[in-house]
Amino acid sequence: MFNDSEIVERIRNLLEKELQELSYDIKVRCVDGHVTISGIVDTLSEKSEIEKLVRRVNGIKKLENSLTISTDGSFTDKEAEYEVINKLRDNPNLDSVGAKVEGGTAILMGTVDTAKVKREAMETAKEAFGIKDVVSNMQVKDAGKIDDISITNRIVEELRNHGISNNDIAISVDDGYVRLSGFVNGRREMETAIEIVEGIEGIRKVRNLLKIRRGE
Repeated sequence: MFNDSEIVERIRNLLEKELQELSYDIKVRCVDGHVTISGIVDTLSEKSEIEKLVRRVNGIKKLENSLTISTDGSFTDKEAEYEVINKLRDNPNLDSVGAKVEGGTAILMGTVDTAKVKREAMETAKEAFGIKDVVSNMQVKDAGKIDDISITNRIVEELRNHGISNNDIAISVDDGYVRLSGFVNGRREMETAIEIVEGIEGIRKVRNLLKIRRGE
């Protein structure tokens, strides 16, 4: 078990390695394993990515992301909406996705092929300046048309085809909403499993409760 100062040092080392000079603008505080990160970043995407990095550090009991997104005080919703739409149009997979911005929140609309494309749209919108949050009103094509048993069988098959054993993975499907729990052999395997499942037709959303085996 790491003490507070060791946790802060491990976080700082990771941020400096991954973000280099950008890490100097981020403050890290830890009390009894409860970590708070603060500072100013340019986009919601940066805020999310920094949180993902910090969560890789062992010993954290709770993480509070207090990073602030800079809008230079003059970025209007219309300007932010223009930024989001331009980002979406740069990706040919997201032609069917529209966007509206209200109070700095990007609301995404339209129909997409898979949950993977849905998440891709949300991650893309996070890269736009002036966006503080992203909400999905997108619908997944064929969601609700494929029964849960068929989806479960397809998940098992696809994981096996990609060399991921589902022996320690519990799969729960309810009306196209998937929950994955259990254990995997590392972060890369976890990310691969989620990407595979999100690409399966008929799935509305994937909730990741997978854990990495200790020592991996």
